[in-house]
Amino acid sequence: MLLFFVSVGCCQRNREMNTPSFGVLFIFTALSISKGNEAFISLQCMAENVGVIGQQSLLECVVKSTQGAADPTIRVVTWRKVGDERPLLVFRRGQTELQPQAGYMFAEPSWNGRNMNVSLLITNTSVEHEGVYTCMVITDSGDATSQTSLKVTGALSVPSVSVSPSAEIVEGSSVTLTCSSDANPAANYTWYKKNGNPNLHPLSKEPQLVFSSIQSSDSGEYYCTTENELGRRTSESIAIDVQLIQGQKGWRVTYTSTEICAVKGSTVEIHCSYRYPSSYYKIDKTFWFVNMTDDVFVDLKTDPQYSGRVQYVCDEIKNDCTLRITDLRESDSAVYKFRFITNQPGGQYYGKSGVTLSVTDLKVSRSSSSSSSYLQCHSSRYLPVRTSYIWYKNGQKIKEDTSPYVDFSYDSADSYSCAVKGCGGFPSPSVLMNIIRLTLVVLVLTLLLLLSLWTRKKKTLSFTTEPQKPVEIELKSCPVYENVSDAVAQTEDTEEQEDLV
Repeated sequence: MLLFFVSVGCCQRNREMNTPSFGVLFIFTALSISKGNEAFISLQCMAENVGVIGQQSLLECVVKSTQGAADPTIRVVTWRKVGDERPLLVFRRGQTELQPQAGYMFAEPSWNGRNMNVSLLITNTSVEHEGVYTCMVITDSGDATSQTSLKVTGALSVPSVSVSPSAEIVEGSSVTLTCSSDANPAANYTWYKKNGNPNLHPLSKEPQLVFSSIQSSDSGEYYCTTENELGRRTSESIAIDVQLIQGQKGWRVTYTSTEICAVKGSTVEIHCSYRYPSSYYKIDKTFWFVNMTDDVFVDLKTDPQYSGRVQYVCDEIKNDCTLRITDLRESDSAVYKFRFITNQPGGQYYGKSGVTLSVTDLKVSRSSSSSSSYLQCHSSRYLPVRTSYIWYKNGQKIKEDTSPYVDFSYDSADSYSCAVKGCGGFPSPSVLMNIIRLTLVVLVLTLLLLLSLWTRKKKTLSFTTEPQKPVEIELKSCPVYENVSDAVAQTEDTEEQEDLV
């Protein structure tokens, strides 16, 4: 601005300055003003950030004022990943616009236009998050853009095993087992089959184990390992039960689900149906089991761990049976199998694959600000990286997301809970958001109590310090009592002075 006024003054003194020169000088002055406005802020981002698979990663960026200017007001913040056209986060008009991509949020849940920290938080880091990110900020004092990068290293997750097809496996069909793990650097995969031999021989060194024409002899339990320079991890085993083609032998147990997830303290039901040559055999006993002792199947109803918590609902006409377990505990996580025994020697059978039950103790934790609460749904047991979380507000479903973190605006009477998709729909214990209301009630009651005590004390002090008026006693003059009357008067004067003191 100083350059502009000086330039005009020079033009007035130099009347011989032609019009084109004045126009050039005016444009140069305007450009100088614009350039100075842009320099009032800067966006400072850490050049390189390092993240660990399965953990949070922070991409740090802070808006700074330059040239001693006052704090600017942030109007727009946009985060993008280079190579991805869709924005990860957009802040505009005092709030986050649209629905941010899953797994991304501002590092501070109470972030607003006056908060200069615009860092990006990745809630659950994976290999795909590695790359270069761009942050653009627009303020009332100018705008700025900066880049930062994320390198993902440092972890090797426990592998998970899946089977395709997931339906009943019959002899002669094609079956594929897949081993999956988040690893960086890339992991080496190895497949094994449990057979009681401690010196197991690997079946494959590929992420997938393929049976082009599976046979009944392939039935059993399989697991995989992943290994890189960070270590070695082993998956849980998966049972493969190859059924003969219908019409051969005719013995079968079919489970409705192969995996079930449930919340601690809830009730779960596990279903199955079974088949046998009913024209020759009759059912003597049906039961569910987990453990074997000396090659004997242990009925769950006789297992002390399940005492009073197990119930069978079986129909021998429809040939189906349901296992119901109440008051679930984390120790109940196991593979449950169904067995039936007939009236003929050798007429007994069980479904080898079983149903895998995972019991989790979901909890909601939070940190609060004046207008919002940052909530996290978590469990003491391992949950897969791509777990879907369901959020409830006052018992009503409001959101489903792959991130265990969520930011809500709330009323003081609201309660929130979460559930894991596939865990039977049982939500965690609710978290009440009435802390502010409770604090105000306690504060008001405390003030009223203090006011009452102060009022009572004031009345007591006022009563004890009020001066007493002397009582006038008229006595007839009598020489005998003159001395006594004078003594009484002196005593009353003394008491009055003591009261006033």
